[in-house]
Amino acid sequence: MKATFEPGKRYYARSICDYVFRAEIHRRTAKTVVVSVDHYPDVKQKRRKIHHNDEGEFSYPFGQYSMWAEVIRAKKREDNL
Repeated sequence: MKATFEPGKRYYARSICDYVFRAEIHRRTAKTVVVSVDHYPDVKQKRRKIHHNDEGEFSYPFGQYSMWAEVIRAKKREDNL
């Protein structure tokens, strides 16, 4: 079963320097999620596209072409840490 984003759940991603980003999904549609990231007050709630691969859904909360192009994956839910 492929992992999908669920509203109200928190997800995490690690940066190259081992920093952990935590993101919360507020709403979702079939193609987008509304996400906010802890520790970044200037990035309030952003609507981002949902991408798919063989593991499930993923998204780029800071944008795909940013230096901070971290990826949050639906399979990496915070309660699974």
